[in-house]
Amino acid sequence: MGTQSKPEHPQDENLETTTTVQQQLPWLDWQVGERVVIRYRLKDGRHDALGHLLEVAPTHVTVNTRRGIVKVLAETMVTGKRVPEAPFPVHYPGTPAKFI
Repeated sequence: MGTQSKPEHPQDENLETTTTVQQQLPWLDWQVGERVVIRYRLKDGRHDALGHLLEVAPTHVTVNTRRGIVKVLAETMVTGKRVPEAPFPVHYPGTPAKFI
């Protein structure tokens, strides 16, 4: 019977698993505060969430958009990417306006 070799260092196995998960879930590389756009699908069609990340998790991301806070579940995500900052200040609902 063949024997399976165990990795020399258990943390190497965890690193490999983490890398594989991040390749499958690219939003895990995103950082809170980054500006992103995410296209997601609901029963009534496709929607976009454009704004700054408030939370990043394997199961979802939370985005602060102009229309309010949007939680996008992983199973509804179609695509997404980081985007440059807006060329003008963005005002989010529930926050004081900033005048320059």
